[in-house]
Amino acid sequence: EASAATQAAAFGFGADVTEAEAEEKGDWWRTPKATPSESRWDLWPALPIAPFDRRVTMMREVIPGEMWTFEQKQGILYVHVPIRMTVYRMQSRRGLFVYAPVAPTDELVAMVRELEERHGEVAYIVLPTVAVEHKYFVGPFARAFRKAEVWVCPGQFSVPVQLPGQTQ
Repeated sequence: EASAATQAAAFGFGADVTEAEAEEKGDWWRTPKATPSESRWDLWPALPIAPFDRRVTMMREVIPGEMWTFEQKQGILYVHVPIRMTVYRMQSRRGLFVYAPVAPTDELVAMVRELEERHGEVAYIVLPTVAVEHKYFVGPFARAFRKAEVWVCPGQFSVPVQLPGQTQ
């Protein structure tokens, strides 16, 4: 369960302004919001999409003790949508399977480390798409969980030029 402060931050309310105060003013969306240090994503200039350095993570336990989802907002201009990473506790061995990683902020890494304490280390990280919303994060995520084996789908590309030896 996310704390009230984290949920407020996820919806864009800073610690200094309550939701009620912002709604009363009628311009809550204009109120400056502080980015908690654990939710910062300092590599945002490499792919400057909103919410830039602000990556609040919402964790949900989908199947108790077996599957969790982690969502972070991402978007362009005024359209922000949640992107989701799924973590599954493997049945065949001790450890975790990560599907479609999101930004490895300190907050997210701490949440996954907590799961590792209970269910074993991240064993596999899977990038199931060539879409930038997950591709951009797989490298930094894999560096945070160095013992994990990384799998990617075929057809990966590199920017600004295609590097030799890459899957076509």
